[in-house]
Amino acid sequence: MQKKKRIPLIIGLILLFVGIAYSGTWLYFYNFKWISHVKNSSFELQEKKDDVTKETIYSYKDNLGDTYYISVPSFGIWDCHVATCSTMVFDEAKPITDKDGNMTFESYVQNGSDFICTMIASFNLSGDIEVYRFNVSPYPESSNDKYASSAVFLVSANGDLKNRDELSDKEYAIYQDVHPELERFINKTNEVFQLF
Repeated sequence: MQKKKRIPLIIGLILLFVGIAYSGTWLYFYNFKWISHVKNSSFELQEKKDDVTKETIYSYKDNLGDTYYISVPSFGIWDCHVATCSTMVFDEAKPITDKDGNMTFESYVQNGSDFICTMIASFNLSGDIEVYRFNVSPYPESSNDKYASSAVFLVSANGDLKNRDELSDKEYAIYQDVHPELERFINKTNEVFQLF
């Protein structure tokens, strides 16, 4: 009879230990690997809560119009990542009507680039970023035969292109021309969120 009473107690103690270990590990990552990048930043970051994902997003917009983000997860979620994207500007003084009769406005990339870039990179379990994933498209879309319509580049923390073998010649042509911009995005992300 005593043994039957001990089994639920033992199971309860094991579950309690697992819960404490899980919570402690998550809090360690939150305080020392994720939110520390926000607290240590010398930039004025804007804070926004995402009601859907429950994560907190901190952002900084530089003088070129590019925005840099760090997304800090809520309890129990382990994906903390940084991101950046080019900003598009629509000139209301230059309306355009497409072939279907819909009106829009002439647009351009605010930083003056010929490419639209977005980047995302997740922290690994050591609290470091190993690979930055870029999605790049020439802009405005043109009939230029030199480029593919878009490309994905995986760039290591030290700037090496990790997926060269997977790229077509036209995709690699984008990389060759946009490479300085990708380096600028990585360096500025590292500067804003103290990823050294």
